[in-house]
Amino acid sequence: MEGGTGVKQVAWAPQREIFFSAVGDFSRSSSGLAALEAQADQEEMSRKINDILRGYFAARGLSLEVRFGFFDVGELVPGIHAEVCRVGIEGKRIELAFHQDWRGRYRVHVLLHRLPAVLEVLAVMTAFDTSLSSTVLAELGDSGEYPTLAFSTREARACPIPDPDFFSSYGYLGLREEIEAHWVPWEERDLRIFWRGETTGRRRFRPPPVGAPDDFRWLPRLHLCMAARQARHAGLFDVALSGIVQIRELHLISRIEEAGLLRRPPPPLAPLKYKARLVIDGNANDWRDMFSALLMGNCVFLVQSELGFRQWYHGALKPWQHYVPVAPDFSDLDERAEWLITHDAEAKAIAARGRDLASRLTFESVYPSLIKPVRRWLPEGAFWRETKDGSKAPRPQRKKTSTS
Repeated sequence: MEGGTGVKQVAWAPQREIFFSAVGDFSRSSSGLAALEAQADQEEMSRKINDILRGYFAARGLSLEVRFGFFDVGELVPGIHAEVCRVGIEGKRIELAFHQDWRGRYRVHVLLHRLPAVLEVLAVMTAFDTSLSSTVLAELGDSGEYPTLAFSTREARACPIPDPDFFSSYGYLGLREEIEAHWVPWEERDLRIFWRGETTGRRRFRPPPVGAPDDFRWLPRLHLCMAARQARHAGLFDVALSGIVQIRELHLISRIEEAGLLRRPPPPLAPLKYKARLVIDGNANDWRDMFSALLMGNCVFLVQSELGFRQWYHGALKPWQHYVPVAPDFSDLDERAEWLITHDAEAKAIAARGRDLASRLTFESVYPSLIKPVRRWLPEGAFWRETKDGSKAPRPQRKKTSTS
């Protein structure tokens, strides 16, 4: 049925086999563009991307018309960074555009690889509603500073949507099945707090120079490793780095290695044997870590985001119901460790509630649930406004509010 609003009551249920095949082909085709980025011009790159997108839509059986191109971000909104996609929606016609100057600004194939997570939101919305008409920006990077569709954001006026990890894994379908097959009951788990991760994240200040002492507080994830090592119950923590990335200074790399903060990356299901698990931001929210910790039934010790990042399901999470909050400066880490030792039943209950919430957030349930909040957001998120002569012009944006 279709009413005056253009809203259709139709089924939306992608077939898993077709989904994984189409997403896999899209990922491989996107990666193939890496070799072209240095020499291709906009016309050639647009043609290649349009071919990839049309092949993906055909493989998925999505009845959407799509056209891709490039544009100048600065003409739309001054000062915005380059890792965005302009999204024009007009019924079942979708127009997509990346910033025209990608060389030295961003990697085309990396942004394209993340784009289907946005397209899925558009696909399910247009399947239910043929009246949509808007032009918005979608954040494909980790900035999170603007009122866009975003995988992780610190802007109050942004609209969070499921991230590429959730999307490409069909809502962590394989992980859910592996967890069920290797489940470890709470009573059989080790009373320890687990964390592994790489040196992603934003530096709080300039690191000490060569030869100067270093307490590693300049990077939150390094600070976490040192705080766990120096805690009263240091033996309770299994906390270490799994790799060094985004650090080019050789003296800093050597300093981290000499401090003994690195360990071999663990198997994916290793956290199942622990009662508690720390989750901390990297460049933004750690997409996979939080969701997988909830699914694995860990009592999540969530380090509060220093910059105020949030994801699409964070509004449903409540402190001391679904997770244990930890201060960004780790000043309460000893207190939280003591709590875990003396409150086993409460920790188990928190873990169970978190697992129940994450278990209900499936691929099939999540995307239809986005229709109403995204539709409500579209007028606020639209960067274009109608002018008196009927043409479209960039909408003046209100001053960005700080959420840090």
